[in-house]
Amino acid sequence: MVEISSEFPQLNGSIYLDHAGATLYAKSQLEEIFKDLSTHLYGNPHSSNPSSKLSSEVVERSRDLILNHFNTDSDSYHVVFTSNCTSALSLLSEIFPWNQSESNLESNHVTYLAPPEHGSTNTDSVVTQVDTDTHLKQEFSTANSDLKQEISTTDTGSTQILETNPPVTDKSSLVPKSQSIFCYLEDNHTSVLGMRETASINNAQLVCVTEDSITPTTKSHSPSQPLNPPYHLFAYPAQSNFSGIKYPLEWTRGIENGSMSINGLASPGELSGSWLVLLDAASYASTNHLDLSLYPAHFVSLSFYKLFGYPTGLGALLIRSDVSHMLRGGGGGERERSFFGGGTVLVSIARERYHVSRPLPHERYEDGTVSFLSIGALRYGFETLKRFSLNMESISEHTFHLAQLTYQRLTSLRHANGQPLAVLYAKTDYTDRMKQGGIVTFNLLRADGSYIGYSEVDKMACVYNIHIRTGCFCNPGACQAALGLSSLQIKENMKAGHKCGDDVDIINGRPTGCVRVSFGYMSSISDVNGFIDFIKESFIESRSDKNGHDEYTTEDNKSFLKLDSPSSALPLSPSLPLSPSLSPSTQLLKVGSDIKITSPTSKIDYSLERILLYPVKSCAGFEVDEWCVGDKGLLWDREWMILNERRACLSQKQEPRLALILPSIDIETGALTLKSSLVSLPPLQVLPVSSIEAFSPDVECKANVCGDKVQGVDAGDEAAAWINKALERDCRLVQMNPNHHREAKRNKGDSGSGQLSLSNEGQFLLLSQSSLSHLYAQLNCKELSLESLMLRFRPNLVVKSNGDPSPFHEDDWELLSIGNTTFKVVGGCSRCQMICVDQETGRRSKEPLQTLLRTRGSKAHFGIYLQLQ
Repeated sequence: MVEISSEFPQLNGSIYLDHAGATLYAKSQLEEIFKDLSTHLYGNPHSSNPSSKLSSEVVERSRDLILNHFNTDSDSYHVVFTSNCTSALSLLSEIFPWNQSESNLESNHVTYLAPPEHGSTNTDSVVTQVDTDTHLKQEFSTANSDLKQEISTTDTGSTQILETNPPVTDKSSLVPKSQSIFCYLEDNHTSVLGMRETASINNAQLVCVTEDSITPTTKSHSPSQPLNPPYHLFAYPAQSNFSGIKYPLEWTRGIENGSMSINGLASPGELSGSWLVLLDAASYASTNHLDLSLYPAHFVSLSFYKLFGYPTGLGALLIRSDVSHMLRGGGGGERERSFFGGGTVLVSIARERYHVSRPLPHERYEDGTVSFLSIGALRYGFETLKRFSLNMESISEHTFHLAQLTYQRLTSLRHANGQPLAVLYAKTDYTDRMKQGGIVTFNLLRADGSYIGYSEVDKMACVYNIHIRTGCFCNPGACQAALGLSSLQIKENMKAGHKCGDDVDIINGRPTGCVRVSFGYMSSISDVNGFIDFIKESFIESRSDKNGHDEYTTEDNKSFLKLDSPSSALPLSPSLPLSPSLSPSTQLLKVGSDIKITSPTSKIDYSLERILLYPVKSCAGFEVDEWCVGDKGLLWDREWMILNERRACLSQKQEPRLALILPSIDIETGALTLKSSLVSLPPLQVLPVSSIEAFSPDVECKANVCGDKVQGVDAGDEAAAWINKALERDCRLVQMNPNHHREAKRNKGDSGSGQLSLSNEGQFLLLSQSSLSHLYAQLNCKELSLESLMLRFRPNLVVKSNGDPSPFHEDDWELLSIGNTTFKVVGGCSRCQMICVDQETGRRSKEPLQTLLRTRGSKAHFGIYLQLQ
């Protein structure tokens, strides 16, 4: 692994454990790709010049490489390139010959066939629960009305619960014999579920099954049967991207020839029509050898970045040659495709609806110009594996053993009270490589048995520079089954605010998703060790006290109940007097001012203790005794930003050395002065641009800030040179264009001032001294001072209670007034790994995020956002 590890300099100390999402590309792989591109002239393959012919040759050679990799050839399969695996599945759903006989039946629900222990008790009008002992027969047509069944319907608003009394013994009556069936395993990628929409539009019956519903039959069938309509499609993954379980590849033959039966349906050999099989190999093929000469699925979907890391945006649909003629647009089908693109026709006429498709599947289904440069890069992916003396069998064994070790070590972890730390979602015991791949999926538990949200785990993993995947991984079926959620509960979770890809990880005490780690050929045992060490350090509770941390003595705590005064060593500039030229009507905030609170619970008096602003986003703070309030927050607060070489806004998440750049502001002129506590540099002074100057096209630029497109004005080459020396990287200093208006995220649609500077979400961020002291007392980190802790949270305003010192009263505030300025509370600040950057040194640590997550939940709220009222 020594040679291989040197091929991935992009890791740079990271532990990458999301290979099921995307694996890594090797340095030499990219070097060979770009050497090829820089020495050969490639043109559009639809042209006829020499460069286009070269591109065509490379594309055809790549098809052969792919087929050879899967131990088959162009006589047996056609390779149709797509933009990704999802596009391959979408294409198949479009061209599959659903109900070629033009059935008028409608199918707007899914029949769910599962053993009782796998099904949920809550069903609705979309999903109907059917077990293998008591079968629910929907009356799809009057042809089946002779089967008597009592169906009671309970109306529960938008949900309809269907219950059956007597069992249905005639399994073949579950669907009309003249209707196509789209049957898919519950454990499938979201994109496979998406196929059912096209199938339903074409009047196919939808059936969802679990693996226990697929069983051998006792009848013998001919291994080769003629294909007759109606055509049915069975879709399943060779390997689950959720848990890594490997489903039997023998199903590809068994479903086709009838030697496998789907409980709840007539066996494929008995049902009228022909069964075809879609094998989703995107997850499996990334670390396993798929031999299509042994397991000849009719259709195979692929994703190449999961196999090679590069190129992205390239997938393929493999179509077995003996079924290509029956697909839509294939000449033998009764119906054409709903769309045809450039390059896919022999002739088309603009003046009338007439076209003739090209004969070969890849010619007629690859709409437009294929990604020929990306396709050409596949060669170097195959060559990289060969150069490393790797084959898919050795990769499979390597990744399996890493997952096995992770599984074993996770299951052995215990809290101090003996309670297990992890619950694993596995259908195997990780002893058989033929049944389990290199994926481990789990959730963590606290010592009291309650769940630790996946968002909390993800945030802490970022602190340790560990890359994992959280959520449901675009596999809602496997996730639902693993978590034991009913369909109704999932809908209720959505009503409660949870959606795919968010950080709402716990609802009513139950997880909404999981944590997944997965391995690639470049993964190592040190990755496993680093990951397990992270889990142990971050989540094992060493004491059984309610807070789950070591307790300090009373004497230790006494000195931490009051904020320390600012130290001269801190990256804070001294207070500056306000210019007398400012208007008397200008709103000012002054340290020591009394604060009036509007709150349903808090009746305590507060005073303003500290004022801080951050002229350059993510750089050090600048502390003052009094300051002006502008229409976006504190005047000049987060007015400038530093862009990296890709013109993206830098933050301390990517560049912690930003904390060592010390800005200050001349309140009268608005001039920005920068100093560095890391590099010996003369101070840099930057004058702000006026609204008129900002119209100059020579200095205007655009950048992304928290998902917003922000217009900025470049501060010039002198400022850029200073920043480059301070950070030792190519950057630009940019001021927010004074003509650009950015709406505050927290108040859209509300009245009041809603303009925002370059801050993340709110105009002002307020912290309570009582809450800071309380959190500090919770920390198991004595080297962190209270002052340093405050700086990590980067507040604008710090307030002091004049009464009850208990924490977090601010969570209930609605309005507050400081002097003649009134603020509205617009929400809590959810913290991330940025608070783990020491603002004095730029170094990272696991605190205070670890304690904050434990004591405040996965949202890690600390501090509140304010908006001018």
